[in-house]
Amino acid sequence: ALPRTAKVLLLNWTARMMHAIAATLVLGLLPATAHGWLDANGTDFVVKPWSQLQTLAVRRRKRGWIAIQRPAACEPEHVVCVATPHNTNTRLTGRHWQHAQQLLLPCFSLFRRFPDLKPTLELRNGVPLSRHHPYTRFMLELMGADIRTTNSTTDCDFLGCDNIPKDYKREHCEVLGGLRRKAGNGEAKTPALWFTNKTDARDMRHAAAWSAAVMAAEARSHTNMWSHEAAIYADPSKKPRVGVLNRPSVRNRKWLHGSAFAALVGADEVLFEQKAPAEQALWVHAHDIIVAPHGAGLSNVVFARPCTVVLELYPKHFYLPGFYLPLVSDSGGLPYTGYWTQLSPREASSERARRGYRGRPIDASAASIPREMPRL
Repeated sequence: ALPRTAKVLLLNWTARMMHAIAATLVLGLLPATAHGWLDANGTDFVVKPWSQLQTLAVRRRKRGWIAIQRPAACEPEHVVCVATPHNTNTRLTGRHWQHAQQLLLPCFSLFRRFPDLKPTLELRNGVPLSRHHPYTRFMLELMGADIRTTNSTTDCDFLGCDNIPKDYKREHCEVLGGLRRKAGNGEAKTPALWFTNKTDARDMRHAAAWSAAVMAAEARSHTNMWSHEAAIYADPSKKPRVGVLNRPSVRNRKWLHGSAFAALVGADEVLFEQKAPAEQALWVHAHDIIVAPHGAGLSNVVFARPCTVVLELYPKHFYLPGFYLPLVSDSGGLPYTGYWTQLSPREASSERARRGYRGRPIDASAASIPREMPRL
């Protein structure tokens, strides 16, 4: 016979094993939506709504993230959005058009506050802008803004601080405004700021709808893809229009199974590198559900109709929902994320954890997204 102590230890070990077996069986019986979708390689791929809608960006606009100074002694004819090295990421705005949009959209919010004044974008002290890129030119045309470059010894003229140099004098009678500081890089504590008012995306869509470039692109497509009246949106009796906005290179976050997914659900797959900016805007506006890897093409969600579902996919060990998904929310869309659970979202959102994984292809199975689509 076993000693009493050995019997107690054996009973405890048996109880723990029974609990472990029961837990394993219960987890196996749970629906996949409860703990993500188990891919063939044994890694969970999770699709869920982006729940951080009350982000720092929202709190920023409530505090007045844009500074505005109105002249008191004259009647202004222009409203000027000032970009300086202090409120602009100068390392990126001149090289990448999607980061140039981080400057242009807050300025559009400023311009919409003064619709009767002529908009001007002022680039101070060497702030670069990818103005020759087709997309940046397209956005400037929609905004109707002129560009001027200047050098200045102070930013207090639009920030409203007291230490303005004694020799400073305004050359023009105009409303001056601009971001109080940089708009954020998408990290957990610094989500990107795009619009400062939710109605500004509607005004941007209206400007695009009646632009010559979009109307010409629509004529070439021989379809009525843009809802030119505010009350006309997708027919709820019809099947939602699903689109895959993929990337061309496996070295830069291409969704490897995007074509298989498109064939499975009857979606159309597109590469924006092959389309003009107006055609990109038209394509985004025409879809009800958009599935896309993290990347510059998601800048076009500003043209999506309200309640459009945007599912952003990430490679393993990479997670940055705070960059483009605030733009989805600001534009009236429904933001979703698709990520691997090998690393928690908090860990994967740190720059150190993301280093080396940013450009890797996305290997989510074609069946992992349709399984979640009824909830979208």
